[in-house]
Amino acid sequence: MSTKKKAVVILGLVLGLICCFFIGQIFILPIRNSNTDTDENKEYDLISHYDEASLEGETTKEDNPWKTSVGKIETDEYGTVIFLTPETSIIFNCPDNIGSNLKFDYRIHPWVDKTQSDGTNLEVNISVSDNNKVVLSKEFRITPEEEMTSAVLDLKEFSGKAIKIKFSCEDNSNQNSDWVILNKIEIY
Repeated sequence: MSTKKKAVVILGLVLGLICCFFIGQIFILPIRNSNTDTDENKEYDLISHYDEASLEGETTKEDNPWKTSVGKIETDEYGTVIFLTPETSIIFNCPDNIGSNLKFDYRIHPWVDKTQSDGTNLEVNISVSDNNKVVLSKEFRITPEEEMTSAVLDLKEFSGKAIKIKFSCEDNSNQNSDWVILNKIEIY
């Protein structure tokens, strides 16, 4: 083989390797990186940890199709949600280092919103697991007219600590049909 032919073959191999490298960088690497869960993009879904949660005020109820005062239910519109009635709570125990923001959606259940409910209060209390002291408390007034509403709470000050998140339906007025649903409860 002549020197000229060898140079053409080597040049072809080098150009082929360079093309393969750029194809990998442009197409393959972004796909591989988008499938990687990192601490920055991983969400901790609290509804999927329902079996580890504690319920307060749970009783059998005859005024709703789920026959409970608090729990996890299925809805046609929102899928799996947390269901709260007045004077009930759900408490999620969350491990440390799972994220710095809590986000969730809430509303009065659409079956009773404008027809029967006069609205209610949703309380969210954050406590540090090792001493159960409430370190953050936020109240949301839910009116029957509201559609699904999103909320975000900053948890950065609890970074590296295991926390408890308590959602409570509290109403001091008419408690008829004040069915709260919580959806997409996540820490990210």
